[in-house]
Amino acid sequence: MTPEDWKAGMRNEAASVEDAVWTNQTRRALARSAVNTVAVQMGFYSLLLIISGYVLTVLVDHALRFSVLNVESVAGRWVTEQIGFGMTVEVFRLVLPAVLAGVLCTLRFSRTVVIILGTLSVLPMALGAWIYVSTHGQFRYPATDGVTVVNQVQYVALFNTPFLLVTFAMVFLGASAGRAMNRRATRRTA
Repeated sequence: MTPEDWKAGMRNEAASVEDAVWTNQTRRALARSAVNTVAVQMGFYSLLLIISGYVLTVLVDHALRFSVLNVESVAGRWVTEQIGFGMTVEVFRLVLPAVLAGVLCTLRFSRTVVIILGTLSVLPMALGAWIYVSTHGQFRYPATDGVTVVNQVQYVALFNTPFLLVTFAMVFLGASAGRAMNRRATRRTA
């Protein structure tokens, strides 16, 4: 019996029992568990996106230091020479939220919650980038006209309509694939 089957059974039981106190308590408990579940799911997915924004900002920082200042950095060399700077940013900003959406929907997370948070993934990822910049300082390098300051958060926090639409499409596809895998897995075990 899945948790959804149990909840459906409890709803049916509450609807058919004449004990009003027990019925109200059961309905409140079911509603409370639904709210708690959504809050936990939102918090967990947001935390994953904050961490990915932080990691992306670390990689951007190391790549800039390696390519602009010639500071030796294993991460900077890897990003600039192996996968490319632009590809790293796009993978983290577009592909990672879609993959996380697929994995979380496979684990029975609410598809609606995952799609909404995945589409707005730029917000928690920007928070992660801001945390990195506020603890490590902005990237500065000397230039002919003084010191140039690079805002690393801008690489994570690009927010415009085309980006939003592409992110929505990718997260929707990832969440749908995860949900389909979950249904297929539960059919095989049932």
